[in-house]
Parts: sequence; C-alpha cells; structure tokens
Amino acid sequence: MIQIESKLQLPKHIITSVSALLQSATDKDLSVTIKQYRKKRSLDANAYYWKLVTILSEKIGISKNRMHNFLLRKYGQVEMLDGQLLRIPVPDTDAAEEAALEKEMYHIRPTAQVVEGKDGIMYRTYILVRGSSTYDTKEMSVLISGLISDCLDAEIPEYEIMTPDEKEELRQKYGIEVGKEKPKQTGRLWSVFTEDMDHCMFTGRADIERHHIFSHTPGMRKLCREYGFIAPLWKKIHPNGVYFNPPEEYRDIDLRLKQMCQQYYEKHIGTREQFRQEFYKSYL
Repeated sequence: MIQIESKLQLPKHIITSVSALLQSATDKDLSVTIKQYRKKRSLDANAYYWKLVTILSEKIGISKNRMHNFLLRKYGQVEMLDGQLLRIPVPDTDAAEEAALEKEMYHIRPTAQVVEGKDGIMYRTYILVRGSSTYDTKEMSVLISGLISDCLDAEIPEYEIMTPDEKEELRQKYGIEVGKEKPKQTGRLWSVFTEDMDHCMFTGRADIERHHIFSHTPGMRKLCREYGFIAPLWKKIHPNGVYFNPPEEYRDIDLRLKQMCQQYYEKHIGTREQFRQEFYKSYL
C-alpha cells in the first residue's frame, strides 16, 4: 500500500500517477510526504557563526552581543523597506552607543549624520541592520568570511575555528581559503608620544621595553604600529612584561596609556565610533 500526504495543492491525477509509479517500483508498504523542495545546508551556517562569535568574544574579553553587533556593523546587511534604508534617530551620547552595542533583539549601525532635535538634544542617525538568521548563502558568506578573518587576526588556532570537513565545505561553498601564510610585518617601531624610543617616556630610564598599547590581537598590534601607539616603558611599568612591578603612581599605567591613545585618535584620526570599531570599546 502506498500512502501519500501532500503539503502542496496537487491535482488528484498527479497523486494517482505518483502512487502508481511508486507501487511499480516496490512491493513494500510506503508512506510518502510531498512538500516544496528547499536546498539544505549541510553546514548550519548560523550555528557555526555563533560558535565563532563565542570563541572570539571570549578571546577579546567582551560580550557575545557586543561582538555580534560589531560584526554586523562591519560585514552585515542593512534592512530595506520599499528600496529605502530604515533610519533611526538615537541620542548622540556614549551611553546610548554603549547600550546599542549590547542589544540582542535589534541591530543598528551609526552614520555621520547628527542633528539637533526639538528637545535640544543632539541625535545621531543609525541604520537598521538585519540579523544574521535572515541571511541567504551569499550574505552569510560575507559575514562568515569576515568573522573567520577576525578570528585568525586574534591568533585563534585553525583547529578551533573549523574541522577539516568544515574547512573544505567553506572553501567550496564560500570561497574561504584558510591557512595561507601572511606577510611578515617590517619597519621600525615609532610613537606619537615621543621621538626617543630608547628611554622610558615617563621615567627617562634606559632599561626599557617597547609596549604595544593595544595588544589583545595581532590586528590591534598592527594598528598600534600604524598609528604609533607604541610606548617605550621602564620594564617595571610595562603592563605585559615579565618584570611588571610598578610603583604606586604607575599602577594605572595601562588605562592611562589607552586613554592617551583614544584622545589622540579622536583629535587626529577619527571619531569615537571609529575608535570603538577598531579597538572594541571606549576608554574615555
């Protein structure tokens, strides 16, 4: 006996023909369901994405929501309605931006447009960004490619990022090649804070170590070399050094240096939002 259940509106003669065809191919009882074909993804892209978000957020030391919002701002797809971007005015304050970065139910990307509202408050225009669960294969490939790149920049081992099977599927499906050697960084270290790289910029001592002020990932260290966020420090006040044992007046040296960098960045390089995008948080 052939029992057919169709979730599509099919003519009775089609059901009868299919039943007769199946009956001719087997003498066993069958139960058949007919429904619309949808291409399956052997790799659950959204689940894989969230696995990497968790790994990277723990490596950087920020929340998963914050990392997710940073990634959507960099690699995500904007929301459109009738061909138009969806814009939202948000108070142009650090508190509002920090709150937006931790949101789970919606995602927004800031623009450069700031206007004064009727209430006298300055508002920044944000653009609504779609959540990753709505992405098609092409859109997901952009997001995953960017995320994998960020994971590699954070020196997360390849075996933690993907299995051999996932690596092959990502290569075939998304065109992502992993494991190629990156060019080595060259060039003399320099600092925006001092021209003397051979003496501590605070104490003047010669027994120094050159400190990358943001050093969580190779990407951050690269930015430090590019922007000159390097500090020659007496080895006892080098936050990442093995001899770190600072006098009381230098206990806050790490935060102090990061604040100096952010102040320089906002004066000479870009906005506070751009600083957050590159270094993941504000220190001011």
